Amino acid sequence: MTDPAAAQDLPPAEGAGPGSPCPKHPKAPILGTCQRCGSFFCLHCKGQQAGLCAECEERTREAPKLRGWMLVAPFFVLWPILSLVFLIVSLVLGLMVPGNRFDPNPLFLWNVSVSTTLSALGITTVVLYLRKKKISRRLMIGFFASLFVAAVVNFVIKEVVQPSGKPVTLLSLPIAQLSIFALWINYFTKDSKVRQTLTR
Repeated sequence: MTDPAAAQDLPPAEGAGPGSPCPKHPKAPILGTCQRCGSFFCLHCKGQQAGLCAECEERTREAPKLRGWMLVAPFFVLWPILSLVFLIVSLVLGLMVPGNRFDPNPLFLWNVSVSTTLSALGITTVVLYLRKKKISRRLMIGFFASLFVAAVVNFVIKEVVQPSGKPVTLLSLPIAQLSIFALWINYFTKDSKVRQTLTR
C-alpha cells in the first residue's frame, strides 16, 4: 500500500491526463495541465482556477514586477555594445583611408576583447533579469564589477602602455564611470526590493 505522503512526491504515471489521479492529491482526478510548466493539477491544487499548478501560482503571486531603478539597470548593457560598435566603425573608417593598414595597438585589442565579452555577458544577464531569475542578481553584480575592473585596466593601459606625456594623478581616473558602477554593485548587493523581485 502506497503511503499518501510519499504519493505526493511521485511523478504522474506515463499517459496520465484528465481523470487520472492527481500527483499531489491522489484521491482527486486531474483537471488539466499548468499553462506555465505543464505539470498536472486538480480541484484541490492551489492556482487551478488560473490554469496554474500550485508552484507556478505561488511564484507568479509572490514575485513583484520590476520597478524603479530596477528598470534602469538593463540599459547599461548598451555600454559595452555601443563601445564595440564604435570600435568596429572606427576601424572600418580608418581602413577606408588610402594608405592606411590594420595595425592594432594593445589598447585597441583590449577594448575589442573586453567589449565583446561584456556584451555577451550583459545580454545573457538581461534576458535572465527580465525573467526575474534569482541568479540574475549575482550576474548583475558580476556585470557591473566587470565594467569597473575594465575601466581601471583601460586607464592603466592608456596611461602606462601608451602614455600621453601628461602627469598622471587621481583626477585622471574615470571617477564618474567608477562611481556609477560602484553604486550599481551596492544596489544589487544590498537592496531588499531586488531580492524580493528576483525570486524565480
